[in-house]
Formats: sequence, structure tokens, C-alpha cells
Amino acid sequence: MKMEPEKESMQAQAAVVTSVPIDVAPAELIDKMTVLAIKAERLTSDEQLQSVRAELAALRPVRDSRIPATQQLDGLIVELRKVNEELWDLEEVVRRCDAVEDLGESFVQAARAIIHPNNPRVALKSPSRRSPCVTSAV
Repeated sequence: MKMEPEKESMQAQAAVVTSVPIDVAPAELIDKMTVLAIKAERLTSDEQLQSVRAELAALRPVRDSRIPATQQLDGLIVELRKVNEELWDLEEVVRRCDAVEDLGESFVQAARAIIHPNNPRVALKSPSRRSPCVTSAV
């Protein structure tokens, strides 16, 4: 049975979801924003850059209105950025090796090395580690 064109069009539009509002821990928001900032500096695709910049632009006012600017927050941003840059660099090695189907020693070392910086990243975002400036719900 064929669907009416109008209903088919409405269903197609309903299937496209551009964002979903959720509650997220402040440290998770800061982490997401540091990853997006790294992407904004390192990606070369205009389409990807446009998407990353739009997402950052949407998140900044949320951060600014919900998380007080403090030295503790600045420190968290610096620490998360450092860890996320290290992860990005390791993931780039994995991507380059995978692209040429070289799953040798470089690939294995980089893939295994990703585990190590991820542990401090998790710790930085944990409730026991978070500063008072990032404990309220976003």
C-alpha cells in the first residue's frame, strides 16, 4: 500500500532530529566543549567545521549562564583540553594506520595508549574531583 505524498513527506521530516535537550553534568559539558574547540582548530572540512562551530556557539551561552567563571573552572578546562588533545593525537595515529590498512605496531601502540589518558579524563569529570563551580546541573 502506497503512502500519500503529504504523509510521506511529514514522516521524513519527523525522522530528522537535529538536537535533543538533555540534562548533563557540568564537567561533561566542559569536556564536550574542549573536544569541539580542538576539532574547530584541527578539522579541515568546511562542512565539519561549520557543524562544530555551530555546536560550540549553541553550547557557550548555556555554559556561561549555568556555570560560574572561576579559576577552578579555568583549571578544569586546561586539564581536560590537555588530555583531549593527547587523545586526539593518538586517535589520529590510529586513523592514519587504519586508512592504509596498517594494523602493525604503530597502530597497536596508539590504540593501547588511548586507554591511559582516558583514565585521568574520567577522573577529572568525576563528582569527587569536581570543583564547587561545576556541581550544579546544567
